[in-house]
Amino acid sequence: LSADYSLNKVSSLNAAYEREIFHREHRERDKTWEDKVKVGYVNRGLPDSTLRVSYEYGDRRGAEYETAAYEEFVSAALVPMPTTAGANVASWAVHMNNGIRKFDLADRQRQTLDARLNAMLRSDLDAGAALQLRQTEYPDSDYGRAKQSQGSVNLDLNYQPSAERTISAAISRARLRV
Repeated sequence: LSADYSLNKVSSLNAAYEREIFHREHRERDKTWEDKVKVGYVNRGLPDSTLRVSYEYGDRRGAEYETAAYEEFVSAALVPMPTTAGANVASWAVHMNNGIRKFDLADRQRQTLDARLNAMLRSDLDAGAALQLRQTEYPDSDYGRAKQSQGSVNLDLNYQPSAERTISAAISRARLRV
């Protein structure tokens, strides 16, 4: 679901809502869903330039997380189980720590801020600059990554000396903190 609203001749606001649902077999979760809300602003009124800014919030949840999802595929006959009285059989074969969540299945909250400026420097040369800031949290992960921040900057140039040729150059820098 999305909508655009024109503020004036050169700028507009947009908003979107998206729900994504995955059904899985033989995974720790049978089903996950993610709701995303995105709002943006576009300005085409700058001299020979376009500015785009957007913010997105995503919230992923799912069915009960079952860390023993692979039991039907594992045979105890492959590895002899301890028979000594008092042996901790439950810890003998561990597929996964119960406090760790797989990142494609874990509950997640993500916020993303994007900004991009495109400018026509000459009739045959344009430049772009983009910035992205992203904050991701995994609230139910007791171990491993619980929070990460990342940021990136991208600069690009496109030169078109003729209809048959285009020369492009780009440089990017990204940083991830876990």
